[in-house]
Amino acid sequence: MTETLSDGIRTDVDELEEMRRMPVLLGRAPGPRNMPRHKAHLTYSADATRVAVHALTDAAKLSRYLPPRCRLAGEPVLSVSVTQLRNLGWLAGRGYNFVNVFTKVIFEGEEETVQGDFSLCLWENKADPILTGRDELGMPKLFADIPDPRELDGRWDCSASWEGFPFLHLDLDTAPDGERIPSPDAYSHSSVYILHRYQTRTGQWDQADIDDIVVGHASPASRPTVLDKKAGVGRFDFCQARWEDMPTQYTFVNALAGLPLLEFRGGEIVKASGIPDLKAFHVGR
Repeated sequence: MTETLSDGIRTDVDELEEMRRMPVLLGRAPGPRNMPRHKAHLTYSADATRVAVHALTDAAKLSRYLPPRCRLAGEPVLSVSVTQLRNLGWLAGRGYNFVNVFTKVIFEGEEETVQGDFSLCLWENKADPILTGRDELGMPKLFADIPDPRELDGRWDCSASWEGFPFLHLDLDTAPDGERIPSPDAYSHSSVYILHRYQTRTGQWDQADIDDIVVGHASPASRPTVLDKKAGVGRFDFCQARWEDMPTQYTFVNALAGLPLLEFRGGEIVKASGIPDLKAFHVGR
């Protein structure tokens, strides 16, 4: 079905799948998992630059932030990555940046046992991926100001802030003098995602309408092609925040800042082409 708007713009409403998010009454919901059919060839288009650093932390303290039926997979390593995305097909060539804080866990359900990356928190600097990722997948997304990663002589500097308050700094040196560079594959992202999806019940604020585990993977057709990867040594720091600094996020930042960083385990810079659509997700069984 094709509609013609008052200014002559054509809209092919039947080109979208029957997928909705708020405002549900205004039509089907386009997004990274619901591209118009005539633009489907752009679904996996993207240029990505990801800078990541990994640190050993305290197992008991990190485990406090894992949901039921999930446990740490191996050592308690906390990873922070800053990713710059450009030329995104689903955003018609636009882009955004995001921060992911994750650790590797094992989900033990009644019917399946899955190992993957568990995201404790993600920050993004554009509303559209925040809304689609929270509503459709249950990703723990928040807004922040995230500048592009900056590189000089093999050293990468990244940061994130909210309304002028800097709460994260991360740096990675791919050409250190006299330091051992670990393997770039030691703790890097897997293609399996484990998420804790939660939604508060309106009017009963201490109860949940939704509280479950979501498990997913990037389909082989949508897995990015790695163009370049370099290992390095680096570090990251979360800054303690007051209510006055981040009135809607200070508790989350302070939880991460309270995790001890016992030993940094290196990091990596990865440049890739393509992006996963994350459509093959399901509620953990």
